[in-house]
Amino acid sequence: MSSYSDLEDREGLRDIVSAKVYGDKAHRMEIVFDELLRQRPRTVGLDLMPGVDESKLWATVLCAYSLLEQCLKLLVGIRTPRYLPPNWGRDTAFRDGHNLAKIYDRLTDMDRRILEDAYAEYASFVEFPSSFSSLKTYLNEVGDGQVAWRYFLLEKDVATMGKLPSPLSPDMLLEITRATLGILMAKSWADHGPHGVHRRLQHSLGDALAHPSPLGVLTSDDLNHWIRDGGGIVNAFARYLRAAPLDDYSDAMTNWLDQSVRAARDLAKGNKDADLGPVDTMGGIVGWV
Repeated sequence: MSSYSDLEDREGLRDIVSAKVYGDKAHRMEIVFDELLRQRPRTVGLDLMPGVDESKLWATVLCAYSLLEQCLKLLVGIRTPRYLPPNWGRDTAFRDGHNLAKIYDRLTDMDRRILEDAYAEYASFVEFPSSFSSLKTYLNEVGDGQVAWRYFLLEKDVATMGKLPSPLSPDMLLEITRATLGILMAKSWADHGPHGVHRRLQHSLGDALAHPSPLGVLTSDDLNHWIRDGGGIVNAFARYLRAAPLDDYSDAMTNWLDQSVRAARDLAKGNKDADLGPVDTMGGIVGWV
């Protein structure tokens, strides 16, 4: 796994702002990100009544939008002269407003590739709508939707609900924020290279294997250790299969699947009607890794 500094050397990139100058900003952004991750699992489930899901996720979506905007602007600013205050240029962060696609276009080719890879990996993992084949396509859709979301409670009603930027996925906004923060924090903290969902799965599955149940096998409770919505074995299998290429990263992947199959068979032998957990039909909207 190449570090960010190695990638930058290959591209001939040099920051115009020292990490000592922007490191505190990146650290504050990371604090907000960590807090959003702690709050996110509290909002689960889907409601049939129009507007309920949007209302429950309103605060999370707004914060995710704003945090991603500021992370992207900081990344642009450390590589682009006079983009950020106090030395505003002709094309500034202020004039870009809240349009995520416009800010994204200002990134270097290397930064866009890193974020596109993070998007593609996570989109495959959660079965994100195929109509959004790239991060650029997705950002073109949600664009400056932060403004629409901001006034949703006051100005939107059931008749105009469909005009809100879609799809409703704070998790994808958070995933791209995580990848952007990874670049920023690598310069002021520890540079371990891109840390996508494959590496998080590797670590979390390794932890689960290191702490098996008293019976010596992984049960649905063990699997729920890394599936935050408590989806059980069926969801775990579905997500594993969607991320099949991740086998290349760790033996823990193969060991986890083997033990999970044995656990599922044991459950089936003991109780033909064993509940293996609800099937995740929303492609990760209520569950996040």
